Amino acid sequence: MTCHSDPSLQTRFADGRSLSLQVDPRGLRDSAHGLLTCVTCHDDRQVCPPDRAEPLDFAAYQAEGTEMCIGCHLAAAGDYAESAHGQPVLTGSGDGATCNDCHSPVQSGHTVGWLSDPSLQLAPQSVDENCGRCHEQELKTYRHTSHSKVARFGDPERPANCTTCHDDHAVKAVDDPNEPLTAANLVTVCSRCHRGADEAFASGWLGHEASSSQSPGLYYGERFIVLLIAASLGSGVAHISLDFRRRLADRWRNGGASPGEPR
Repeated sequence: MTCHSDPSLQTRFADGRSLSLQVDPRGLRDSAHGLLTCVTCHDDRQVCPPDRAEPLDFAAYQAEGTEMCIGCHLAAAGDYAESAHGQPVLTGSGDGATCNDCHSPVQSGHTVGWLSDPSLQLAPQSVDENCGRCHEQELKTYRHTSHSKVARFGDPERPANCTTCHDDHAVKAVDDPNEPLTAANLVTVCSRCHRGADEAFASGWLGHEASSSQSPGLYYGERFIVLLIAASLGSGVAHISLDFRRRLADRWRNGGASPGEPR
């Protein structure tokens, strides 16, 4: 830690991105990896001095780092390797999600949280925000669902979050026929929480939000109700404002006295 406590210590990837090599001793101590030694994860082949002749390839760095995790976490390795998050990382074929992307608040193996920690970003009440760091649009639409509303305004641990429906290490691409939320698999997914769910129940699922093409009645009905509420509130505010203005005008005309009072 003598060297890696230096905040200026960093290396650079071939594409220009930089990587801080600083390690916070306290953060490491409090992490799930706090009892491991440095060489548990980093051996001579993986030590990368900042002045190395050839810059690091970012995709190779992600793959090597993920292989380190797999070396110990074998139970999750199989599902992750076949997932929409893992395949791009391990094959270098595109953007995926590494272990640190989800399990560390700063995407570093030095700050991996304990699964038993309720403040962990993968705790039931936090997992949607964690996924939303990459899936921003999906998080916005998820917040419109009854699942999200119950989580935010009721019990945050029981309603369905991202991993309840999409799985965690075994998450599939939305166009994958094995994705849990395809029509063929939807009954199985819904019945995990909704006992007795059948095809009729599952057919009412609208995704993160109703669309004008999928369910026009619900889509436009919801927007009509929102507009109706806004119009009702707006007209109420306008009525009160106009009435208050009239009362002030009457009082001014009466020399400061309220109507009916002697001047």
